[in-house]
Amino acid sequence: MSVDGTRSRREWGDGAMHLSQMCIVLRQMPMAVVGGGDTAIALAAPAPYIMQVPTRGWRQPRRAAHPARWIFTREGGAMLRNTSKRWGAVAQIFHWVSAALVLYLLGHGWWMTHLAGRDTRLSEYATHASVGYFLVALIMIRMVWRWTNEVPLHPSSAPVWERRMALGVHVALYILLVAESYLGWALSGTLRQPLDRTLGGLVRVPPITQPGNRDLHEIFERAHEVVAWILAALVVLHIGAAVYHWKVRQDDVLHRMLPGAGRT
Repeated sequence: MSVDGTRSRREWGDGAMHLSQMCIVLRQMPMAVVGGGDTAIALAAPAPYIMQVPTRGWRQPRRAAHPARWIFTREGGAMLRNTSKRWGAVAQIFHWVSAALVLYLLGHGWWMTHLAGRDTRLSEYATHASVGYFLVALIMIRMVWRWTNEVPLHPSSAPVWERRMALGVHVALYILLVAESYLGWALSGTLRQPLDRTLGGLVRVPPITQPGNRDLHEIFERAHEVVAWILAALVVLHIGAAVYHWKVRQDDVLHRMLPGAGRT
């Protein structure tokens, strides 16, 4: 720079040459720019790095084996897809909505068959069935999402038996949820008086059994009750395992399923 504070021609030339070299390198890397202004992000598809242009309010990206699997949001936001260390926002929504529906159906089913009056029992059956159909649809979507997403790894410090038990409980929960839903669907079709079977009050669900068949009704009713108690026991075991990881092992198994409990 000259004495009067202005740049010389040589300095301007050096800067232009460096800029042209940078442009040549960037042109050789297929890139996609997301956003604009102070929120623009440049993603280099074939490279093992995700590059970020100067912005405000964004975290620095980390090295990733498959950059396309990462979805970034502003600080304090959520990542939609799963990673090897954390469940994504979609999986968290599926989990907690399913958990709420399962607890409701277990409690409502017991109350409906033991405490509800006979004059209101049929309407309670219809409500129970409608919520159950919604749970079936949610479980199917959740299973597809799980199969097409990465599953967070169990803590490396956990023993082999604990990992196998966790996998077995999760598989058993899915199987029992599908089986219990099918049994309830079949049971609702054996009633003498047809129920108003709808999915969320919008889609009518057809019966899969013959109405008024007393023998089938007793079989499905008993099976539905037995599976419900087994499912309730597994739910208690699942909750106990979460508390065990939280209080005893003090790892992140529970926290990575909690919204806003930490970012990875």
